[in-house]
Amino acid sequence: MTYKEAQTEVSVLHRFRPVPPPPPFWHAVRMMSTMPAIDDVRKLSRALLEFHKMLIDAARDDYVRAHGIALSPSALLELLMGDSSFNWLQPLTQAIVAIDEAVANDEGEGIRAGVEKVSDLLAATADDPGSLAAHAAAYASESAAISMAEQRARTLLDVARASLDTL
Repeated sequence: MTYKEAQTEVSVLHRFRPVPPPPPFWHAVRMMSTMPAIDDVRKLSRALLEFHKMLIDAARDDYVRAHGIALSPSALLELLMGDSSFNWLQPLTQAIVAIDEAVANDEGEGIRAGVEKVSDLLAATADDPGSLAAHAAAYASESAAISMAEQRARTLLDVARASLDTL
């Protein structure tokens, strides 16, 4: 077989390749109606990540001051996953992961559950000294940036909840 014959055969095969059918119309309508809500949830997730990072940085600085040692990124990760002085961050970490996974998998109920979990975490009172709310309040009183990040997360939480309620 010559090169020209092989090229002709390949072009003939491409003409008869099956074309996938277009997605159903209802899927497009559903995606258009949920996109603003999903965008609001993604904005919330980004704001929560920013707030979470600021809390981690503040907690790391406290840990370094208390123990007098410098922490490498891997040592910090180990502390975040296993040290009891960082346990208060885990509920927020888990809620952010749950929201991101639910958005990625297009799970409406998972998104709602994650947003409600964040709502519960941010609405908690600072009465328990080991809670996220107590630590966040303490760090927010020391840092205007943390306070603003928390307020931004609360504002975007309200927006996300409102847009999820319209679905």
